[in-house]
Amino acid sequence: MPETEKTTEELLKEIGVLRQRIAAFEAATAAHIRVEAALQMSERRYRQLMEHSLGLLCIHDLEGRILEVNAAAAQALGYHPRDGVGRSLREFLAPAVQHQFDAYLERIRQQPTDSGLMRVVTRSGEERVWLYRNVRYAEPDMPPYVLGHALDITERVQAEEALQRAHDDLEKRIAERTADMQRINVQLHAEIAERRRVEAALRHSEAHFRSLVQNASDIIALYTLDGAVRYYNPSLERMLGYAPDTLIGRHVFGAIHPEDVPRVKDILKELAQQPGVTRNIEIRIKHRDGAWRDFELVGSRPLDDDCAGCVVVNARDITERKHAEIERQRLEAQLRQVQKMEAIGTLAGGIAHEFNNILSAILGFTELTQYEVPQGSRAWSNVQEVLKAGKRAKDLVQQILAFSRPSGHDREPLQIVSVVHEALALLRATLPTTIAIRSHLTDTGATVLANRTQLHQVVLNLCANAEHAMREAGGVLDIGIESVEIDTARAAFAHHVPSGPYVRLTVRDTGHGMSPEVMERIFEPFFTTKDVGEGTGMGLAIVHGIVTSYEGAITVESVPGVGTTFAVYLPCFRESVQASAPVEDETPQGTGRILLVDDEVALSTATQYLLQHYGYEVVASTSSVQALEIFRADPSGFDLVITDQTMPEMAGGRLAEELRRIRSDIPIILCTGFSHVMNAEKAMTRGIDAFLMKPVDARTLVHTIHLLLT
Repeated sequence: MPETEKTTEELLKEIGVLRQRIAAFEAATAAHIRVEAALQMSERRYRQLMEHSLGLLCIHDLEGRILEVNAAAAQALGYHPRDGVGRSLREFLAPAVQHQFDAYLERIRQQPTDSGLMRVVTRSGEERVWLYRNVRYAEPDMPPYVLGHALDITERVQAEEALQRAHDDLEKRIAERTADMQRINVQLHAEIAERRRVEAALRHSEAHFRSLVQNASDIIALYTLDGAVRYYNPSLERMLGYAPDTLIGRHVFGAIHPEDVPRVKDILKELAQQPGVTRNIEIRIKHRDGAWRDFELVGSRPLDDDCAGCVVVNARDITERKHAEIERQRLEAQLRQVQKMEAIGTLAGGIAHEFNNILSAILGFTELTQYEVPQGSRAWSNVQEVLKAGKRAKDLVQQILAFSRPSGHDREPLQIVSVVHEALALLRATLPTTIAIRSHLTDTGATVLANRTQLHQVVLNLCANAEHAMREAGGVLDIGIESVEIDTARAAFAHHVPSGPYVRLTVRDTGHGMSPEVMERIFEPFFTTKDVGEGTGMGLAIVHGIVTSYEGAITVESVPGVGTTFAVYLPCFRESVQASAPVEDETPQGTGRILLVDDEVALSTATQYLLQHYGYEVVASTSSVQALEIFRADPSGFDLVITDQTMPEMAGGRLAEELRRIRSDIPIILCTGFSHVMNAEKAMTRGIDAFLMKPVDARTLVHTIHLLLT
């Protein structure tokens, strides 16, 4: 019996020792499970942040060999992530900068960080520029490595594919360690060592994640579903001026533009109902200095349980891009307006050309008729009224032609200040006392090549427009002159004129302003906002035509309720011109044989009869080709040639050249109602003796012929 009791005691002791071992094993197992759970949670968070980062990320050793690269960086170059691992970064650099790679490696070995611009080449051969910031790290029991973060200005950052491979490898190791835990009695010491290795990897992963987020170029934030701030990376202070720690716990809506808050709340509600989705939005956020900045946000709600009640947001400042887009749209609208005015000018010129021919015939036959009726008779009085109406119609055509760019007026070098002074003297006597006039004529020597009367029209029409805008409430009329230089960029997009030196005439009022719809039409002929009897709508159209005929430009800026500013740009004078000879008062009789060429039969007939009335022998032709053959048959039989410019088969300028080849001394008069290719200056360079704008009255035509034949 004693021997049996001893055996029982020993058995109880062994059972106690066994229970202690089992308890120790269970405690170790529970601790290991907690570590593994923490590791998995950290890896999930790490993966989520990497997957939603817009940065281009790469890890390489100190020899430049790639250890890891995220999917965004690989995709940006046109490769798969695994294609870059183990290869040298030098292979992906543009050939022109590959020689700089050794200097970069030397810098990163000597200093912990390096940043700047690098040029890379995609698989398709496209060269791109990345902004990078690389940081060198050294972890215990691990070789040193370099973490690089780059930003491609045209792409968003995608999740790092290398992180997924590391995660898959980690899950495999966890599965292996779980199996090993079933054999814990025989492998306890080996499992403890493995646990320490995993803990080291976890610390490395957390440090890696922290470095990525802290050094990201964009703002990375974490919000609750009701908009409370849980985290901001340091980019917040650089981009918006707020220290990240001061905003933790606050609601983000206080910094968002009130008009954008409802949309942000709708997206947060949508993300709360649909975990895992990603949404994009553009909103305005207030800078600490009070300015509103435009941001593009990419938000998503992670799927793991630890972040189920949060939204991860990546925010990029797009203010400059938005401003550039607005400016581009403004310039496009301005260009469309220029093209529209050119089209209207072409149409108006075509109409004026046709009307000129009709009006010339009307005036011509009317002048002939007045010679056939007794002076002072009822018929003679009626003819005079027709002539008066015809001259008024002629003035209207000249206004249309002024809008259409060609100018039939003589120009001379003018100091624009003197013209403005004359206009101001007239304005001060006519404007109501409720309108004050201020002048800023800084460049008193500014000279342009212009017609004084037309320049008066420009100033007075702009001032009349300003007076009408301030007629009811009064205000200030501000007139300024200054010399400016228009560079190539502004010439191409802002003013549609050649680059070079210009004189800028500015007329500014504080009137009621104009709406965008009115501004689009103000230079159209006969468009007016005035009441019936207050204007015809030709004033600004004439200004536009005169300015463009001088190869200048006119711009307008207006704010309803604030006022309007017109700016006229005229080229600075470079060359001198000769003034035309004055026309004598009396209409002389003459002799000589004239070849008359005009394709309008009525006009040709009326002109022929008029010239015959003043003593000339006239041979008329409605075909320039036929007229050339008539002249070739008898060159010495004609004393002068009168030809229209716009002719079928052969234009008047070309006909004049052919006539001069046959007889170089033949006097030639060129007439036109409208032409894009011919004006007085061009006619003179081609040797034309006189250039007349239709409709030409008998007195002017006969005086011109008399001057050329005497």
